[in-house]
Amino acid sequence: MKKLNSAASMLPIALNSEILILPEAEREKIEEIRLRAGHAMTVLINGEERPIAEEHTVTVDDLESVLECATGASVHAVEASMANGYINVDGGIRLGICGNAIMRSGAVCGIRNLSSLSLRIPKEIRGVAANELRQMNQNGLTDILIASPPGSGKTTCLREFIRVISDSGKRVSVADERGEISAVSGGVPQFDVGRHTDIISDAPKAKAAMMLIRAMNPDVLAMDEISSSEDMQSVFEASGCGVRLLATAHARDLDDLYSRKLYRRLMQMRIFKYCLFIENSSGSRSYRIEELKL
Repeated sequence: MKKLNSAASMLPIALNSEILILPEAEREKIEEIRLRAGHAMTVLINGEERPIAEEHTVTVDDLESVLECATGASVHAVEASMANGYINVDGGIRLGICGNAIMRSGAVCGIRNLSSLSLRIPKEIRGVAANELRQMNQNGLTDILIASPPGSGKTTCLREFIRVISDSGKRVSVADERGEISAVSGGVPQFDVGRHTDIISDAPKAKAAMMLIRAMNPDVLAMDEISSSEDMQSVFEASGCGVRLLATAHARDLDDLYSRKLYRRLMQMRIFKYCLFIENSSGSRSYRIEELKL
């Protein structure tokens, strides 16, 4: 609830009040707060958007107010991050940003004329997929890929796996490119990622992974969202160093995984022993283990 309150505090007073008057049971389930100019605010719960405060139409001034609050009135200081379509806010909250892209030399260098924002509320859930983790690691640590569509809890699951493995006495290194896994602030993780965990934040995953392997001698290397050939290459190189791997990917099932060129190549490397699929059905999540062919 603390993370939600932090996110809601960035909203204009009228919108903040609408979040706070929701029943506590409903507030606890909020995954995102979405603001679109000209429309009512919505919240994402169990993968479905629900309108609230329908009598209040979100304005461009509302969007600019949220961005100013999130950046401490220093929007210029986060322009590089905005070029990626989001900024990280203390506590692991991610503010997604849409508007007109500012282009220079063929590359996006910023966003202006805001049209919509999304405040993603990070979750810390103890015991998530605990039985599945024990089953996959029953014969010792192994390489695990966590897969699901966007917004289905991959990072939450990854974070909990990191904590459990770290607290068991294994050294875990985390390549936390977007700062969402650990939310380090002032050198201290804002999420519990275990007693034996080392983190590099805000660096490309591929580069951070190699730095961690060379410097920290991990038993396990964890990273979120394999999304580029560089990420895939770092996974391949890490596996050759005798490090166990924890990572996530966007896919609904094995067919979806193999239908995507990048992931098909990843599967052909035969690095991961298991893929844990997260499934949403009727507002609840379930976990399904697929043993991959090695």
